[in-house]
Amino acid sequence: MCDLVRDRPGVHGERMIGGGDCGTSGAIVLLGAAASVRAHVECEYPRLQPAFATSFATHECRMADGLTLLPLW
Repeated sequence: MCDLVRDRPGVHGERMIGGGDCGTSGAIVLLGAAASVRAHVECEYPRLQPAFATSFATHECRMADGLTLLPLW
């Protein structure tokens, strides 16, 4: 999957994050490009990996603001 998204417009990075059993990949994608990247993966991955054509999934997550430090009392 990393190879599929690496050069897509709006992708700022990709990485294998679970290379063991049932590996996982992740990508940092601009919000406006997410649908296009997802459609590309859902079209091309089954074609390139027919053995996994019915057993892969795509998921979209959103960034949070992150950590907030609270003052000590």
